[in-house]
Amino acid sequence: MTLVSEILNLNLEKILNYENINNEINNEVKINGFIINPIIAAVSIYEENNEISRKIIKHLLSFDELNVSKVIIIKGIGECPDTIYTLFHMISEIKLPLDLCELILNSKSLNKESLNVINEDDYRPLDLAYEYNKDITKLLESKGAKRYFRVGPGFKVDDSLKTP
Repeated sequence: MTLVSEILNLNLEKILNYENINNEINNEVKINGFIINPIIAAVSIYEENNEISRKIIKHLLSFDELNVSKVIIIKGIGECPDTIYTLFHMISEIKLPLDLCELILNSKSLNKESLNVINEDDYRPLDLAYEYNKDITKLLESKGAKRYFRVGPGFKVDDSLKTP
């Protein structure tokens, strides 16, 4: 099984003893049309089992090789736009506690440009945090995150702003 699969299956013991974790820590896996990597998988299970998720997140963050700033783009089909997201969009949309968000945002691999990636719905992570996880707004701002402030229908987004 892949590292992502072990995380999604909540196999804490296998994850803590996973051989060659350094080689898989940033690997992306496509599951049900979504591309995820181990840290996104660990955050995604937080609401299902916050105790195990917390341990996995801390374990993954202990590896210098972990890239928390990966921008994931899933090419759209037909007229559907590309799906664009980051770990920072995810922690802004769910109620991940402030202490875990601090650990993620203090990672050596933090790339401040990724904090301001605009997703396919025209939101930056800080926009989502103000709506869903207000506890982390000051933290995101302290790391350089900015609001995008959607201006309504008919506004044409400059595509050069969408990816770093």
